[in-house]
Amino acid sequence: MQKLTELKKMTLEELDHELLRLRRIQLDLRFKKANLDLDKTHVVRNARKNIARIKTIMTQKKVGKM
Repeated sequence: MQKLTELKKMTLEELDHELLRLRRIQLDLRFKKANLDLDKTHVVRNARKNIARIKTIMTQKKVGKM
């Protein structure tokens, strides 16, 4: 995951691609967790928070605060 300053420099298209990538990772982690194949369950929480960060930045860019 990139730092917040790197995310803020990205365009909306780049953020959208990053969001899609993280959602795929989140889906994969969810399946692993359900099958008890995931040892580090905190990774699921981190993925969810990173998705929220990207969505927040995207909303700020659309509104024009950045």
